[in-house]
Amino acid sequence: MIYMIKNNFKSYNEEDFRSVFKIVISNNIKNKSDFFLAIKENFLLDPPINSLNWDALSDSFYESINNLEEKKILIIFENLIDFFYLKKYDFIVSLNILNDLSEEIFSPPKKLKIYIVFDGNGNTKQLLSNDLEHLQIVWGPDPLRL
Repeated sequence: MIYMIKNNFKSYNEEDFRSVFKIVISNNIKNKSDFFLAIKENFLLDPPINSLNWDALSDSFYESINNLEEKKILIIFENLIDFFYLKKYDFIVSLNILNDLSEEIFSPPKKLKIYIVFDGNGNTKQLLSNDLEHLQIVWGPDPLRL
């Protein structure tokens, strides 16, 4: 499940994230290459990848998350909406990967939550809803509990 929220996570107190492995990806992602680079810069991929292959990224990203010692993992993407407007197909593929990852790593002992911060524009929500109806997406207020 992916959480689409309007909130800005900077407003939360660090106490809210006690015992949570938190990664905030604030790269301005506009295309597939930017997405891969953001993941590679923030995670030790296992095995490392040197191409823009979605399957390789999915497998490697899963292993890197699964190998973390922490049991609660929170990933926040702050600047992903330009990706939707500029490269819609690759954006949808990336969300499919994130959605699958969150479903695979949601049962004990590990829990993973993925948040995408969007601008709150109703038009953006409508466009995203139309294109992503096959994914498990929660819109609205932040259910921060992990």
